Amino acid sequence: MLHISMRRLLMTTALVLPLPVLAQDAALVLGNERYEQLDRVNRADGVLRAVDRLEALGFDVFSRANGRVDAIKDQAAAFQVQSDDADRLVVALSGHFVTDGTRTWLLSAESTEPDLFTVDDSGLSLDSVLRILALRPGKAVLLLGAADPDDLDMEDSGLRAGVGTMEIHKASR
Repeated sequence: MLHISMRRLLMTTALVLPLPVLAQDAALVLGNERYEQLDRVNRADGVLRAVDRLEALGFDVFSRANGRVDAIKDQAAAFQVQSDDADRLVVALSGHFVTDGTRTWLLSAESTEPDLFTVDDSGLSLDSVLRILALRPGKAVLLLGAADPDDLDMEDSGLRAGVGTMEIHKASR
C-alpha cells in the first residue's frame, strides 16, 4: 500500500513541477497537384505523406494540399511563428513554380499564368522561405518538387516556369 501511495505522490509531484520548455521542430509541407486554371502536376500532393512521419519525429507541421493563396500564406505565416522557437526546420514544396531568374514562387491552386506584377498575389515566395531557413544554419532543409517547365506558357510575362537561382541568406535576426 505504501509503495502505491508513494508512487502516486512522486507522479503527482512530477506533474506539478515546472517542466523545461522544449523547442518544437517546425515543418511546412505544401503540395499542389490540382490547379483550377493550370495543368495538373501528377503526384505533387504526395509530399503530404511525410506529415505523419514528421509529426512522429516531433515536428509541428503546417501543411496543405492544393491550397489557395490565402491558405498557403496562412500556413507559411504559422510556420514562421513556430520557427522562432524551433531547433530544426523542414520545408517541402511541390507543384508549379515560376521565376524571374532570381526570385521563385510556388503557385497556388487558383493561380492563372501570372506576370511580374501579379505573381506575389498568386503564390508563395521562396525568397521569404529561405530567409526563415537561414535562421537555423545546418538545421534546416528545403525540398522542392517542381512540375515540368513545359507545362506553363509564360511568354510575355517576364517570368519563366521552374525554379530560379536561389540565394541562401545569411542568418540575421
